[in-house]
Amino acid sequence: MSTIKDVAKKAGVSISTVSYALNDKENVHPETKAKILKIAKELNYIPSLVAKQLKTHMTKNVGIFISHMSLFLVNQFVEKAKEILENKGYNVVMSHGKSANQMLLSRYVDAAILMDPSIPDETIVQFASSDSPVYVIDRQMVGTHIFCNAYHEDDVVAQFIEQMIEKGYKHFAYLGGKKDSIHQNMRFNGFKEALSKHTIDEYLYLDGKGTIQSGFQIAMNLVEMKKIPEFIFCANDYMAIGLIEGFTQKKVVIPDEVAISGFDNYTFGTCVQPKLTTIGIDYEELGLEAAITIMDAIQHNQYNKPTKQLYKTFMRESC
Repeated sequence: MSTIKDVAKKAGVSISTVSYALNDKENVHPETKAKILKIAKELNYIPSLVAKQLKTHMTKNVGIFISHMSLFLVNQFVEKAKEILENKGYNVVMSHGKSANQMLLSRYVDAAILMDPSIPDETIVQFASSDSPVYVIDRQMVGTHIFCNAYHEDDVVAQFIEQMIEKGYKHFAYLGGKKDSIHQNMRFNGFKEALSKHTIDEYLYLDGKGTIQSGFQIAMNLVEMKKIPEFIFCANDYMAIGLIEGFTQKKVVIPDEVAISGFDNYTFGTCVQPKLTTIGIDYEELGLEAAITIMDAIQHNQYNKPTKQLYKTFMRESC
């Protein structure tokens, strides 16, 4: 098995120069680096991971810790972040819950991207205090080496409703889900804030259960009562889909007779007719920013605050 000494001897350089080249350091001339990498490949040289970790105190592991409940929603986020990190020579470790918490405490990773509410703030602060960068998405935190891109669902809903008011809508309804949900409450607060700002004091509150079926039934009830508002904002896409199905069955034309929007940007919102206007996260863009932020911190000691807006509006046909 070839060693780093064999690579250095054949390349005619020092062992430290080979080490710099293999670790993609900037203090090696590009032609020399290319020559060393070519020779290392020819000799089938594989660096000792254990020796490297002992010398650099780095594992070359980056954790992407996402709760199992959220994982199915953020595939684009994970794939984009993995692509960037792996292209930079890092191993991506996926986990959640207790396992992820233990990896942070034991410094099994050099950095982490988090979207897992089960991991305590204390663990994140402790991990980051050792100059280990963390990109946190699911909560608001302040601390050294902690990059936070937290949910501000009230703000984005308020901005969207204001846009709808400017389009001429005056009679609104809010279709809510679980009242003990933090996300539901933030969205409802944003809805009320926008109406209040434009002195719209009256609105219809519709009590849903967060499901397609509950949205369908509410559409049936509104048609029966002949009490259909101009615009219905739904706390999630499931209930919005149910509304569309119910109104369509009753021959209520969307958006001419009632406009509908949702929240979450689930893929199936583009499969109904009319296609659902909604608010959601551009997960691919977010994954790109998270990975680049982490890489800048690890490789260049640059600590740039997240700049991407977490949410965007996907304007389609339902309003």
